[in-house]
Amino acid sequence: MPAFSCPGCRQLYEYAESDSGRPFICPQCRTQGHLPREEEVELAAPSSPAEWHAACPRCSSSLPLAWRALHRWVRCPVCQLLFVARQTVNPAPAAIPISPPSVPPSSQRTSNRTLVGGLLLAGGICAILNVAVAVLFSVFLCCLWPGVYLALGWSIVAIVRGSQMLSVDYHGPPPRLLAILQILLIINLDVVNLILGIVNLVSLEKW
Repeated sequence: MPAFSCPGCRQLYEYAESDSGRPFICPQCRTQGHLPREEEVELAAPSSPAEWHAACPRCSSSLPLAWRALHRWVRCPVCQLLFVARQTVNPAPAAIPISPPSVPPSSQRTSNRTLVGGLLLAGGICAILNVAVAVLFSVFLCCLWPGVYLALGWSIVAIVRGSQMLSVDYHGPPPRLLAILQILLIINLDVVNLILGIVNLVSLEKW
């Protein structure tokens, strides 16, 4: 099985060739990326004269490379390890166990994204309704409370982001800040968004 080094912490992993190109999350440092594809691997011995050298994280071999290989996947011709080439390479850690990378299934990612998007959309609508009720019953005195403006601003962003996440083409980052702010709406005694925000944070751990 081919092996690669995590671009973040240089932990070594093995993976099946059929998984090439799939996303992965390093269990050690939580770096996100994709498993290397054969067509994007740079040659470690370019036909033109070497412009710089990189050290293999596993066998410490010095590999001659062209500048175009910087920050790209490279295969070590000695140990066949795939790693992201860097100008400055720290010494390779000793006795690193090789274990399968954490590759979340695409169906699980889609379901988590749909759940978080739906909870943001529902929470945004709930926050707007809470503000409207507070304004009506307090005869606008609640407008002196800064939590009202937090709820209004958050609800608008949450509705827009939640609607985007429910679409098939969404590829944005996980909305952790929105989930945290959703929990902070408890300052307005918004228990519903407190619960939805906690569920969102738990779901984002499996993003």
